[in-house]
Amino acid sequence: SALRLGDRSVIMAALVLDDLVLSASRRPELLDSEIELCWVQSADLEFDKHKGETWRNGTLAVTSHRLLWLKPEHDSDHQTTSSAPARDCSLPLSSVKGHRGVNSFFKKTPRVILSVWRSAEGRPACAEEAQAEELDEVSVALRGPSGSYDTMEKNLTLALSRQEWKRAPVRKTGLTVGETYALATERQRGATSSAKVGASAAGIGGLVRKQREDNLRADKSIDGAFKDLAALMDKAREMVDLSAKLKEALRENAESADDTNDEDKGIEKFLLTLGITSVV
Repeated sequence: SALRLGDRSVIMAALVLDDLVLSASRRPELLDSEIELCWVQSADLEFDKHKGETWRNGTLAVTSHRLLWLKPEHDSDHQTTSSAPARDCSLPLSSVKGHRGVNSFFKKTPRVILSVWRSAEGRPACAEEAQAEELDEVSVALRGPSGSYDTMEKNLTLALSRQEWKRAPVRKTGLTVGETYALATERQRGATSSAKVGASAAGIGGLVRKQREDNLRADKSIDGAFKDLAALMDKAREMVDLSAKLKEALRENAESADDTNDEDKGIEKFLLTLGITSVV
C-alpha cells in the first residue's frame, strides 16, 4: 500500500496481521485477562482499497484486547481477492490509532475503517514502536445482519476507551473464550485456584445447566410460598375457632341477661372489623 506525505509517496508492504490460534473446536485462544465483547458474522477484511485486497465472509470478534477474524470453516464459503490466502488472524487494539464508521443510506455495505500503527516489517505495532509516518488502514466491511455495524462500533469504541491491555501484563493462557469467561467468574467469587476451567462451562451444555439451576431456584421459591400459605391457613383456622367461641359466649350472655345486649353488639362490631362475620 502507499501512504502520501506532502509531495512524496512512501511505498509500504502489505500489513501482516498476527496469526490466531484456535482450539480443535475452532474457538480462539485468548490472552490473560482478555474478555470477549461481541461477535459479528459475514465480515470482510479490506487491506488495501487501491489494490482491492480483501478476505471475505469471515467471522469477527471484538475483545478487550484485540480484533479476531476467523476465516470461513468451509472452503466453498471462502473467497479472497488477495494474492495471499486468507487465514485466521488478529489485530491488537494497542496498534489502532483511531477508527471511523461509514454507514449511511447511500452506502450498501457499512464499514468500520481502522487507522493502524505498523512497524517497518509490516506488523501491527503500538505508537511507541512505530514511526509517525508508518500508518496503514484496514477496513471491516459488515455484510451480515442490519445490527452488525452498531454492535461492532459500540464495542470497539468501548474497548479502545478502556485500554484493558495496559492494566495487566498480556500473556497467552491457552484457554478458549468460554473457558476464560468461566475462569474470570471463579476469580470474582474468590477462588484461588488457577487451574483451567473445562469447556463444559460454555456452549449448549452451559446454557442447559444454567436453565436447570434457575428451575431449581424457582422450585425452592414456590415451595417456600406454599409453606407460608399453609402457615397462614393454620392461623386462619385458629381465628375461626376463636370467633366460634366468642359467638357461643355471646349466645350464653344473651340467654342469661338482657342488660348485656349493648356489650354483645360491641363485640360483634369488633369481630366485623377483623373480617369475621360467621363461625364457619
